Amino acid sequence: MGTALLAKVYRIVTKWHGNAVDEAFDDAIYAWNTGYFDGKAIFAKSDPGDVKVARSPDHWREGRAERCQNQVVRHR
Repeated sequence: MGTALLAKVYRIVTKWHGNAVDEAFDDAIYAWNTGYFDGKAIFAKSDPGDVKVARSPDHWREGRAERCQNQVVRHR
């Protein structure tokens, strides 16, 4: 449940940022810890569904940038 909830929070925060920026992950962790994002209770918000997310630098170092650039996190 914890990782699914963090994924939901990350999708909400990423959508708010407009795209997958590095700050979105930091904001998502903070929101997940406090329960609030942008002054509102984050856990009560509905899941936005599919959003594009940032990839880790390891994917770039391993030469898989072309395959990983436009990954989408799907809501299950």
